Amino acid sequence: MIRSFTHFVTRPEYRSHDAGQKMDLVTRFIRWRKRRNDMEVMLRLPDYLLKDIGISRAEIENAARGRFEGKH
Repeated sequence: MIRSFTHFVTRPEYRSHDAGQKMDLVTRFIRWRKRRNDMEVMLRLPDYLLKDIGISRAEIENAARGRFEGKH
């Protein structure tokens, strides 16, 4: 899990001198910040509301990243 912006931009897979092949730094920051905000909002929800939308606390990070499939 990415814990800070500094950690995010210093990870080896994001360090590149070929800007044409990598996503723009500002765009990555905006996406990272949105995911963090989404996670923070969901973490503040009470369990009954999380259950209403079909996720558990353990699934919050995947839901914020868009990797949540939900219960069928």
